[in-house]
Amino acid sequence: MALSMRRTFFLKPFSNSSNLSLTCSTLRLLHVGELYTCDRTSMNSVKGTSSTVLLRNLDSALKSHQIHKAWESYCDYRKLHGFPDFTVMNRFLLEISYTCNTHWLQKAYDVVNALIKERKPNLLEPHLLKKLCLSFARAQMPISSTMVLRLMLERHNLSHINILKLIFMHMVKTEVGTSLASNSLILICESIHLSNQKPIKPDTMMFNIILDACAVHGLPLKGKQIIELMAQMGIAADAYSINLIARIHELNYQRDELKKFKYHVDQVSGTFLLRHYNQFYDSLLNLHLKFNDVDSSSQLVSDMYECKRCNLSDSKGTRFVAMGSHNMKGGLKLQLSPELMQKDTILVSEHKEELFSFKSGKLTLTDKGMAKLILLYKKCGNISELSKFITVICMKLSSSEAETFGGKVIDALAQLGWLETAHDILDDMETAGVPLGQDSYVSVLRAYYDRKMLREADGLLRQIRRSDRLMKFPDGSGIISCLTQLENEIRMQKSSDLAEALVLEMKEEENDLPSIVHELNSSIYFFWKAKMVSDATKTYQRMQEMGIRPTLQTYANMVNGYSSCEMYREITIIWGDIKRSKENRNVVTSKDLLELLILNFIRGGYFERVMEIVEVMKEHEMHADKWLCKNEFLKFHKSLYRSLNVRNATTEAQSNRIELVRAFRKWVSN
Repeated sequence: MALSMRRTFFLKPFSNSSNLSLTCSTLRLLHVGELYTCDRTSMNSVKGTSSTVLLRNLDSALKSHQIHKAWESYCDYRKLHGFPDFTVMNRFLLEISYTCNTHWLQKAYDVVNALIKERKPNLLEPHLLKKLCLSFARAQMPISSTMVLRLMLERHNLSHINILKLIFMHMVKTEVGTSLASNSLILICESIHLSNQKPIKPDTMMFNIILDACAVHGLPLKGKQIIELMAQMGIAADAYSINLIARIHELNYQRDELKKFKYHVDQVSGTFLLRHYNQFYDSLLNLHLKFNDVDSSSQLVSDMYECKRCNLSDSKGTRFVAMGSHNMKGGLKLQLSPELMQKDTILVSEHKEELFSFKSGKLTLTDKGMAKLILLYKKCGNISELSKFITVICMKLSSSEAETFGGKVIDALAQLGWLETAHDILDDMETAGVPLGQDSYVSVLRAYYDRKMLREADGLLRQIRRSDRLMKFPDGSGIISCLTQLENEIRMQKSSDLAEALVLEMKEEENDLPSIVHELNSSIYFFWKAKMVSDATKTYQRMQEMGIRPTLQTYANMVNGYSSCEMYREITIIWGDIKRSKENRNVVTSKDLLELLILNFIRGGYFERVMEIVEVMKEHEMHADKWLCKNEFLKFHKSLYRSLNVRNATTEAQSNRIELVRAFRKWVSN
């Protein structure tokens, strides 16, 4: 070929002593050939030279821990020659993984993501993946951490359970991280059944980490799913597990499920019981109150003050708690180990004392707990029975404790004007011989005078003198000044915390759901667990006929029930009901429920509904677990319409369906 028909560009060789290197602009000039055309031999020479120089620069930057320069060299190399080899790639990403800077960690994630999309994940060694996963989790990048974690799961690299626990402990600090960690735990458990190479098996602590996060971040449906998974995997519950399970059942208003644990917990030795199971009894009492069960509530409180227990460690063998009906054959059963139930846990519960308080080795009612119980008696019309209950509790306490406990209740009731009940408690405690301080009498007496109830005041004053308690009370007008002086002295010594708690609880009661809602939801849950489809649907319809608005738990029970029977079409009807109840924001914007729906619609092949929920999640800025959705799609519809396009459709309906499946595939791939 004539030399005049093309121009040849020659490079002068680099001197070994020169510090010159090819700049990005020079490399781009040589690579693109904007000004000159090089022959094949010259170009190969340049390629080899630029590769060597860039790798040398990258190696130098890594040795001196200069991430910025290493990144520039990597980007230049990537543009010209693709990804570096296995060793260089891992050294480069490992160096970035040691930084706490989220900017660089995000760039590392982008590199890993690019490798996955170009189907070159084998360039990443298992040790690097673990380090990156932990670094992402520690930097509160749960989405990035989850992606790497699931890549490790696909490659069967999950070999160290302690590392996985550490990753989860960082991830669950946020709601998004908790949801992703929960889904990852589900996938890990699924892989145990599907893989020939048995991966690590989660233990009790790993489940506790996830359950605790579900309780903290208010993810009751996800927590319930994890409890069921725990039973499926045969993981034994310890004391911490039971407290967390109690909290999840409380959030789901599943009193019947929680009551099944009481027999086993009651047999734990007293000291350990009070120290470690306060959350359990707190949740159980709260559910009794929600269901307006005054008898069970008062009995539970009475038992706590008595606290007579045998020792579960004397009982040999594993115990089981059925999930759903006791009479179900082949149903899920959660394993309880007597040894673990009395063993101190490494994890420490951050449970806030709500209804019970553990002080000086005793479990007693808090002001909030006492206020709720008093209001329950009032709501159920058993206010006269409250007097007997208070007296029974006082008789189980020491003299000083009884005087304080009874006096607090009497003073609070007197301040709120519930004088008949306050006076009844005075009478019953007197009759039972329970010690009473003068402040209890003064509180009621003063309240009578404030409300011009002079006849009642005179009656109480005669009662006081007969009981030889306040013999120095003067007659006539001097009574008022004496009472005022005594009352001021008393109020300087004690606060009216219980009265304030009563006022606060009365305000909060206005927003409480009627107990009938929880009862109907419990019935629906029971019917579905027993596969009584007709009874479950009739109960759901009955709620609507009664004008009772379904709750999050109602819809979740219905969706889970239909799903267990593979009745996916019926779930589309439930979704229609949910959309019509948009005024109930808590239901429509529950990520737990939306994820449950989207997975079921994928299984049933309702991709129009899938994309509809995707839009709802986008609208509310919710993170959707695309990996989980893709995994579910591949399990049920791996080859769906893969060889067809819109042109091959025979009907408009098929054409629309192909478009929807294509849109779904595109969504999960982005």
